[in-house]
Amino acid sequence: RSNDNNNSEDNDDKEEDDLFDRSVLATPVAAMKALLGVVQRSNANTMMELQDELKQARQEILTQTYGYNQIALASGCDLFVRYATRTFLEFPSFQASKASVLERGQRFASLSLAA
Repeated sequence: RSNDNNNSEDNDDKEEDDLFDRSVLATPVAAMKALLGVVQRSNANTMMELQDELKQARQEILTQTYGYNQIALASGCDLFVRYATRTFLEFPSFQASKASVLERGQRFASLSLAA
């Protein structure tokens, strides 16, 4: 990896760490935003690969946020993944599906934040 790529990843990690600051967002919404970042940075070529990346990210979120409400976090992650990936079969290409996952994920996170 190049140095620029490492700096970008460091910034992404810091942003995701900031998401879990209790005073900023509800923890499940922060987890959803972290999962959106996973989708945005994903190099997956199939929906199955993307879903595997999201599962790994979910597990990492739960591991790294010990002490937070684990049930709310797990539920928020699961609902996000189900909602965001629900319509992927409706698109002719994976790139179109991925764009839909991002759009639906952003909408779901926004709705969750407003609730």
